[in-house]
Amino acid sequence: MNDNKDQVPPPPEGTQAFSPAFQPVNDYSYSQAPIKNSGTGIASFVLGIIGILGLVGTTMALFVSFASKVDVGTLVDDAGNLTMTEQELIDKLGSTIVLGFMYPLLLLIAFIGLILGIIGIAQKNRKKTFAVLGTIFSALPLLLVVLGLIVALAAGGAG
Repeated sequence: MNDNKDQVPPPPEGTQAFSPAFQPVNDYSYSQAPIKNSGTGIASFVLGIIGILGLVGTTMALFVSFASKVDVGTLVDDAGNLTMTEQELIDKLGSTIVLGFMYPLLLLIAFIGLILGIIGIAQKNRKKTFAVLGTIFSALPLLLVVLGLIVALAAGGAG
């Protein structure tokens, strides 16, 4: 006796013998090249990191250099007058002043990173991850400097 209950009937004419869970997918993404990262986005990311680390490092170096060369406790007397002339102060802090010239260079690097990040975000058919991160990391030093200037102007105007 032949038991026909366990046998599967052949598929209808013009169809394949796949169960619905294993049907081939008509996905053309395999034939397309994978989307690449934006080169300008990666450059923006790197410049943003350089800008942040450079500004933090330069600021720390300025504070350490200033504190090691000038005794802040004796810089001003009880009446609020400087205890040394401006020329003496410049002579002591001459090498420290050079560090101050790093700020414009680092801000220029951050600004270039910001522009490249915006260009990377606008590119089509590219991944945007590095472009967005680069834009944020490049804008951060610029915003911190602007915020610092606003605070300094407010403090100068209050006194």
